[in-house]
Amino acid sequence: MDAADLGQPPGHIAVLDPEQIAGVSFSTHQMPLSVLLDYLKTSFDFTATVLAIQPAQMHFDQPVTPAIRRAARRLATALGGALDNLR
Repeated sequence: MDAADLGQPPGHIAVLDPEQIAGVSFSTHQMPLSVLLDYLKTSFDFTATVLAIQPAQMHFDQPVTPAIRRAARRLATALGGALDNLR
């Protein structure tokens, strides 16, 4: 899960396949997320899904806006329910 510039309103949530992230601007990391996912894909047998939330702005040290808090709560609730269904 990460912040990504999806060109949508703040708080917009998207589920992306790793192949889709090449053209999406994610928050700054030491290594691009696409490079990390490529490495993991070639080194381990796994499937990745990227959950992205559109931030209000893509700058470090900015406060989390109410729209982002709501989106994070929606995701936490959805993921919690999904994990409960796996048990």
